[in-house]
Amino acid sequence: MGPYRLVYAADRNRRAIERFLLGIPRNERVLLVGKLESLAVNPKPVQYRMLRPPVPIEGYLAPHRLRVGDYRIFYDIDESAKTVVLIGIRRRHEHTYR
Repeated sequence: MGPYRLVYAADRNRRAIERFLLGIPRNERVLLVGKLESLAVNPKPVQYRMLRPPVPIEGYLAPHRLRVGDYRIFYDIDESAKTVVLIGIRRRHEHTYR
């Protein structure tokens, strides 16, 4: 466990992320879960990007994006509370950032 705490933006975001992870191949799921857990240690890894403008997902704005192969993890960082707020995961395609 790192210096940051992982939380979901809302319960519906948690359910959406869990459903998404269950719908992809096991090897890709293991990779994504490992990257999610690594955000608790370093919320700004090399593949991280700040999004301008933030991407709207499930009623929340995702200002940060982590690229993991064909997938994108969208999240926010609350430095004062030392939390990483998970907003969503999407497969990269033409509608990812809309």
